Amino acid sequence: MNILHIALYIALLLGQFGGIDITPGVRVFLHDVVILLMLLFFLFRTIRRKKIVSIKGDLIRPMIYFASAACVSLLLNIGGFSHVQLLLGSLYLWRFLMYFGLYIVVVNDHISPIIWRRSIYLVGVAFAIIGIVQYVFFPSLRSFLDRGWDEHYYRLFSTFLDPNFAGLFLVVSFFFGLSYVAKKSSFTWFVMQGIVLVSIMLTHSRSSFVAFIGALIVFVLCTRKFFLLGILIFAGIIYALIPSYGVDTNRLLRSDSTLARIESYTKSVAAARIAPIFGIGYNMLRFHATRERMLDMDGIISRDAGGLNSSLMVIFVTTGIVGFSLFLYLVFHIVRIVLLIQDITAYAIISAFVSILLHSFFNNSMLYPWILVLVWIMVGSIEKQTRRR
Repeated sequence: MNILHIALYIALLLGQFGGIDITPGVRVFLHDVVILLMLLFFLFRTIRRKKIVSIKGDLIRPMIYFASAACVSLLLNIGGFSHVQLLLGSLYLWRFLMYFGLYIVVVNDHISPIIWRRSIYLVGVAFAIIGIVQYVFFPSLRSFLDRGWDEHYYRLFSTFLDPNFAGLFLVVSFFFGLSYVAKKSSFTWFVMQGIVLVSIMLTHSRSSFVAFIGALIVFVLCTRKFFLLGILIFAGIIYALIPSYGVDTNRLLRSDSTLARIESYTKSVAAARIAPIFGIGYNMLRFHATRERMLDMDGIISRDAGGLNSSLMVIFVTTGIVGFSLFLYLVFHIVRIVLLIQDITAYAIISAFVSILLHSFFNNSMLYPWILVLVWIMVGSIEKQTRRR
């Protein structure tokens, strides 16, 4: 493991605190820089060894198809946006492709896939510990309201400053670790899993709870370890012991966010009708939205300017039927790769991927930078493992 890999893990832990706003709506994170350096180093070493034609990756072709559809969606809408807006929108496509490059690095690099997964799991545990410290000593984001963040009173949000995305990151980390616990039953692993589980409950994120329950059911069905369903009872006890502090956002049956998501789905359908074949342009949602929808009453630029909460709907609206179909084709190949290995590690990865899919129905999780990094490391490590057999 070289210094760039260590830097990547540290950068992921920094979360939003490792980002710099280049322009309104464009934020570059430290892990972006690290991943770019990793790609450049990988390409330099590959070209120097004259092995550029031997680069492996079963997802390269499906990704080319989807990226091409995303580019076409931008080109077909070139008359509807300014050059600056198109440039800013295309930057997110480049970031998406850059993160995909991490998958290529994992598949072709010399580092063991086990080390990749174990390191990411430890990042998740550290993220959980930071989150618990934040929950105790910094339980609200009230001081960040003027920067476009919600208050999130007495919810764990760690360095992401968002309990929903923090919750999913923790859920994925839990399933990374669940394979080790099931194999070794080590006391240390149980303690770390307990820390992660408590952190998930402290997010009060219903979408993360749904993702966690669905993924655990999949893991139990795959492994036939039905006793692991007891984790749900343990999690329920933990949640029952957490004080609500009389805050509405800490109630499971709160209705405000539910209504907001229903409104988001309604907007998705309306936006999809505008350009159903190739969409309104990849990542052009926030420019397509009206000024009234992008700004709140205080004139603060929202961090959810596009207004859509589902990753699948974002892909469908911005790239149309063509892009959405090719995205599903990419997802199909991801699932196919993971299913190539029939062991407990693969089942844990499958469960983690299920949690991301479920969470993406309620949040733009699948396109969230830190989740994308986890996805490509997960898939890359599994594919590398299959190639070694």
